[in-house]
Amino acid sequence: MVIKIIFNIILLFSFFILASSRAWFRYQCVGFDLTFTCNGKKYSNVNSVLYDYMTPFWNTIGSFRANNDSSLYFTGVMDTFVTFNPYLYLYHQCNENDPMCQTEFYIHIPKTYVYNGKRPEKFLKKDIELGNKYLGQNRQCIRNGKLVKNVPYPKKTKSKKQ
Repeated sequence: MVIKIIFNIILLFSFFILASSRAWFRYQCVGFDLTFTCNGKKYSNVNSVLYDYMTPFWNTIGSFRANNDSSLYFTGVMDTFVTFNPYLYLYHQCNENDPMCQTEFYIHIPKTYVYNGKRPEKFLKKDIELGNKYLGQNRQCIRNGKLVKNVPYPKKTKSKKQ
């Protein structure tokens, strides 16, 4: 049993020594150019966070805010050991009446837009209508000083005709 533990420690230590030599690491890059609209009108109040999903961890790459012209342009490089698997989370208040709430959804950036090297060959270009419903979309609000996720949308009431 002791020999097995020592062997595992040596194996783990040698992995870190080899990894620190950077021989297995490579540059990978991604680029995207997004434009946002809310009910057909340009919308710039959009925050985003780029994550690298590496099983079982989420690594934050960076956070960005849309420009005044409602666009988000990004190109970035990662020096990594495993393949970059980017997800872009978007946060906005399009069609939101409560100032303490926002809508969150994500876009998975396909591996066809992740390149080896320091410059992307092709950019993911999308026009995103924030008024639409997206897969994985949820509403989050600040209630009593705490962030609460998956807050249900208020029910629309029908006005009675008199």
